[in-house]
Amino acid sequence: MHNFTLLHDDVMDRDRVRRHRATAWTVFGVADAILAGDALLALATQCLAEVSPACCASAVRALSRCTTELCHGQSLDVSFEQRDRIEMDECLTMAAAKTGALLDCAYSHGALAGGANARQVQLLGDFGRRLGLALQLVDDLLGIWGDQLVTGKPVYSDLMSRKKSLVVTAAMNSGTAPGQMLAELYQRPQPFDPDELPRIADLIETTGAREWADRRAAHEITVAAESLVAANCEPEGAAPGPDPARGAAAPDGGGRGAWRRDRSGSSRCRAVAVACPRPCGRLAVGRGSARDPVAFPALVLRRR
Repeated sequence: MHNFTLLHDDVMDRDRVRRHRATAWTVFGVADAILAGDALLALATQCLAEVSPACCASAVRALSRCTTELCHGQSLDVSFEQRDRIEMDECLTMAAAKTGALLDCAYSHGALAGGANARQVQLLGDFGRRLGLALQLVDDLLGIWGDQLVTGKPVYSDLMSRKKSLVVTAAMNSGTAPGQMLAELYQRPQPFDPDELPRIADLIETTGAREWADRRAAHEITVAAESLVAANCEPEGAAPGPDPARGAAAPDGGGRGAWRRDRSGSSRCRAVAVACPRPCGRLAVGRGSARDPVAFPALVLRRR
């Protein structure tokens, strides 16, 4: 599901590099990249259809809702490129739909497969949605100040493409003189000169938008953790977390797919919290260049 979105996103944004490698459309062509994304979406639905009948219908409905919301968010993102002014609430709605919905769906599906009750499914979905917004905020920071060795994208890549990300939108809506200067630069018809990009990044930072994004991401992680605690899924163990820059998969905590029964004979949802390699509530985005993306906590649900 995630790779489906990335294949289509690269086509729409005309991005030529992702994680240090040429994007699919630059290698195989636009048509094949789109078709590959479509095939991955179909395979995601097929995977859900092959799971336990008890949760199949609910899972497929949730995936369909996620796909619709995700497409709406991506449509908003594309439309922002044609507008001079974007309200902050609009941009937050776009990020929640484009990225938050995807993680909401992922954790909700994990909860359903793990035998969670309706309240746990909702809380774990909220956990994913909040985490998704935090991820988008950090991704937007890295799109301006990220280290190319970490992100695989050129420094100031979002500025070169004039992307109206959360950070840029916050700067433009800051009510400051640098924010007004930034808005005027974005309205200029001619492309940015590479020598201008550091100055534009400085304008954004001067408005306080970089600090705001840092704080807001940390807040979203904190609220996400509250939903996780409220879901009352007992942690079974911890293991070293994945490296977000490498895209490594989180370990499953052992005993994948295991089923165990408590004394009452009923199955219960159990969460395996995967520890972060760095403090989870702290953004590791340094001044001048990003040292590392945020180390997000991962969660794996299975039956106890």
